[in-house]
Amino acid sequence: MNFRNLMIAVGLAASSLAAQAAPVYVTAIAVLPGGLATLQAARSTWASNAAGLGAALSTEGFESFSAGNPINFGPFIATLTNGTGFTQESGNNLITTQGSSVLQFVSSSTSLTSVEFVFGTAINAFGVDITSIDRPDLTVTFLDDLGNTVGGLASGQTTARALFFGVTNATAFTKARFTFNEVDTLNFDNLQWGSAGATVPEPGSLMLVALAILGLVAVQRQRAGR
Repeated sequence: MNFRNLMIAVGLAASSLAAQAAPVYVTAIAVLPGGLATLQAARSTWASNAAGLGAALSTEGFESFSAGNPINFGPFIATLTNGTGFTQESGNNLITTQGSSVLQFVSSSTSLTSVEFVFGTAINAFGVDITSIDRPDLTVTFLDDLGNTVGGLASGQTTARALFFGVTNATAFTKARFTFNEVDTLNFDNLQWGSAGATVPEPGSLMLVALAILGLVAVQRQRAGR
């Protein structure tokens, strides 16, 4: 393989790795309770994507917890910034998507409100239902354990609607951050996550990178010897 073809092969491998690392989002908006099937269909698509990465899913239904901020749910910690503390709201099918309870809070009237779910182990899949009474606009950001942004998406909702938001990514992350810019009573329900393990380049791709380095060294030596 000559140097030019080697560089082309390395470029293709790099492009392939970049494509593998691109986040895949699945979202759906519906009016509860009648639109629950719409959210469930989107979640099913997201779960299939997670299975494709090899991520086995775990679930937190917010059926049993003590009010506060932050709250340690074991695998993850939920933290609220610029809003009232988390409480449990039960028995309202206009805001619940599974079971009978949700994780509820009221956003701030003076500054951006954010909710962060911080996981003790890096994950590759995250999905959750968000339901509201009023009209929130939100931005979702995913970060690794060093604080680097892995992916993100801006979304919006209208009155009395519910949103399913799911992401899968070959590059693992540890934090999901939801930022709201309006006063609202909001709820999280049916949170699921899964880990496919650390992202490791394929051996063939690593070999191409190594060959590229060797090729560059050889070319540099040839030029130096002229």
